[in-house]
Amino acid sequence: MPGNEFNTYAYGKMPDGRLIFGGVNGLTIFDPKDLSPNADPPKVQLTFLSVNGLPADPRDPAALLTRGIEFTETLELSYVQNNLVLQFAALDYAKPQRNQFQFYLEGAEPEWAHRGFEHTAQYLNLSPGAYTFQVKGSNSDGVWNEVPTALRIVIRPPWWASWWAYALYALLAAGAAYGFYQIQLRRRLEHAETLRLQELDQVKTRLYTNITHEFRTPLTVILGVTEQVRQYLAQQGAKAQQSLLEMVQRNGSQLLQLINQLLDLSKLEAGSMTLQLQRGDVVAFVRYITESFHSYATGQGVQLHFQTDAPAIDMDYDPDKIQVIGSNLLSNAIKFTPSDGHIYVQIKQFEQKKQAWLSLRVKDTGVGISPEKLP
Repeated sequence: MPGNEFNTYAYGKMPDGRLIFGGVNGLTIFDPKDLSPNADPPKVQLTFLSVNGLPADPRDPAALLTRGIEFTETLELSYVQNNLVLQFAALDYAKPQRNQFQFYLEGAEPEWAHRGFEHTAQYLNLSPGAYTFQVKGSNSDGVWNEVPTALRIVIRPPWWASWWAYALYALLAAGAAYGFYQIQLRRRLEHAETLRLQELDQVKTRLYTNITHEFRTPLTVILGVTEQVRQYLAQQGAKAQQSLLEMVQRNGSQLLQLINQLLDLSKLEAGSMTLQLQRGDVVAFVRYITESFHSYATGQGVQLHFQTDAPAIDMDYDPDKIQVIGSNLLSNAIKFTPSDGHIYVQIKQFEQKKQAWLSLRVKDTGVGISPEKLP
């Protein structure tokens, strides 16, 4: 061509179909039939890569590439190297500014999501995983190369999200589940064993209570007959025989009291033991319990003393429980105190945390309880 500058309206079509254009350097005449489009599809080449804003140059010793990006098939990056910029070009130089491109990142966006003259692709904050960047291009005449150029990109996960970390998590979860299962199984077995022992204990308690009730019946009959005989001897003036019967009656009463304590124990185990409170003078009641043991103490050669800091204390108390406690303490004290010994029954009042308390204490000069049995 004589030049690339033409005058406005200086054009025309000749009778044979040729076109004519007038320019500053003369006329240009050509036949359109002599022109043919470029039918060669261009190959697309990657030309540039930057990671996190830094160019990837294989000449850099610390670079990510061992050779140029145009010769690289797979790119491996860490999870923090997830901001990428790729540039590419179609190898058609007739009118490079008219070359078009289609591209997408497989695994991150729809297929061939981008199309146009833009020759730069940018992807930010990519998640760890495997991707494939694919790009294809056309020449200036719109002839496309249907064979895309591909670059496989692998972004490695952090160590806590790697496959071996997940395998470790799975092992830990399996171990925790197995441990939990073992604990639950042990608890169920222990619960079943507890229920079995409770049932066995209930059977024993019922048997024990029934036998104890059977003891009470003949003992009550014996005590009733003894009382009738004692009254008869009193009327006849037979003091010696009356004294013997009183001893029989006293020991029978103590035995009946022990049986009642056994029944109270079964009530306690069954959770049905309740306080039966009544208002009264607890000093007089404890004095009565103490005096009932005077003859027993005298027979053992032991002196029994009753001490109190108040002549009378009016309060709510359960006579049955107090009698069981006092009788138990006194009988043991008399049993383990040698002859010429002393036993002191002491009642005291004191205040603790703004509440009034009663202290019932039995002291003796006996051998006491050995230290290893005190707990």
